[in-house]
Amino acid sequence: MCSADGCQLSSSKSETLRYRHSRMECATKRRLQLNPEKTELIWLGGRAKLQSLQAMDTKIRVRQVGIEPVDCVRDLGVLLDSSLSMHQHIARVTSTCFFHLLRLRKLSRILDTETRKRLVCALVLTRVDYCNSVLAGLSDSTLAPLQRVLRQNSEFHR
Repeated sequence: MCSADGCQLSSSKSETLRYRHSRMECATKRRLQLNPEKTELIWLGGRAKLQSLQAMDTKIRVRQVGIEPVDCVRDLGVLLDSSLSMHQHIARVTSTCFFHLLRLRKLSRILDTETRKRLVCALVLTRVDYCNSVLAGLSDSTLAPLQRVLRQNSEFHR
């Protein structure tokens, strides 16, 4: 869950509720307000643990507003899903990169090589590189779409 001060928390539900109360008090002292309409809740865990949570009421109430857990949240531009498989994040980055590569390919006749390189770096490579440490340890098959982006990028420069 993200709060007004950017706090991240991950723990059991009872610990989360205690922590949420103390964080709200701290935020109030600093004149920060939590916006329940923009607050998202995600439970992270393995498949078995997430299935066991489905039988429970996992909603959290903040200022009389119930916050339902979701399967995917965006934090600092990274899409995190409840199993941390990163499939949605990789799909979004790949889609955006291919979109920009296609647009740049259409402009390649009127752009010189140096300008193309700068645009590819600004529009494509920065997206692949941004927060790529969250992808560490993922399987090659999961990372394959990003490898295709990099291969397509190298072909674009030929």
